Amino acid sequence: MASRTQISNKLKLPLHVLDTFKGRIATAISAAFAFVIALSWNDTIKAGVTKLIQNSGLNGTSYIYSIVASLVITVICVFGIYLASKLASNNSEEKLQKK
Repeated sequence: MASRTQISNKLKLPLHVLDTFKGRIATAISAAFAFVIALSWNDTIKAGVTKLIQNSGLNGTSYIYSIVASLVITVICVFGIYLASKLASNNSEEKLQKK
């Protein structure tokens, strides 16, 4: 397998451009996997929210049912995003402290 320098020279690109490109490709692949994971949870979350709303006494055929379901899912997802960002922030701070 060719080294970074050999690939950089063959493509006539500086090493930092090649590294940036590789980083962006890795980010895109990670995002694609995250999207697949989100889609796999879609039905599970919908079923749970539907059961929660039915237990609260709302009729599943009304328009308000869809609004309530969307609001509940939004709150859950915003909380998940908040937790993920806090986790990423803590990891970044730990890396900076180790340097």
